[in-house]
Amino acid sequence: MIPAVLTTAIFVVLGAGAVVVLREALRSRPVAVGDASRLRFRWQFALLPLAILGLTVVFAAIFYPQMPAEVAYNFRGEAAADSYFSRQFALGLMLSLQLILLFPVAAITWGATRIKLGEGAGDGLYFKVERALLIVTNLIALPQSLSCFALADIFSYNVSGAHLPPLWFCGAVVFALGTIFLVVLFFKTVRQTEPTTPD
Repeated sequence: MIPAVLTTAIFVVLGAGAVVVLREALRSRPVAVGDASRLRFRWQFALLPLAILGLTVVFAAIFYPQMPAEVAYNFRGEAAADSYFSRQFALGLMLSLQLILLFPVAAITWGATRIKLGEGAGDGLYFKVERALLIVTNLIALPQSLSCFALADIFSYNVSGAHLPPLWFCGAVVFALGTIFLVVLFFKTVRQTEPTTPD
């Protein structure tokens, strides 16, 4: 039961976040006068990475108190664990990985919102840069989600004795979701930029 709940929660957060980001990337909004020369910060730039971090914190808050002092983390197939470390180290390691992966998101967003596009940039360039930033920053959630899967698997095994699906399977699903996201965005972008022919 626990593995199914954890796996479903991660995929739901990834899928729902991807839909929101995709919708925002393809949406056209008017740019206020005087703002088109500089990209404005939007919370959607870090939506997926922050959602995965939040989910990891929720998992930790629920399962960390139930963990033994020494947690199993290295397994030979379905056999018993052959490696252990302290639960504090396990949690610290996984949260550190999440924060390390969030650093590029913060750096890229901070840098992009301080670059002037030029007074004559116009809405077209503004939306192209904004769309590229939405994609680049949120794609960081893909490797970040694998860290979340690994921590969830440790929680699940040490609390209930059951594993999540293999990490390679979760990685394949995450890769497929990312590919679908990029393909849909590519074709939607191509259709939006196709010149219209007069009747």
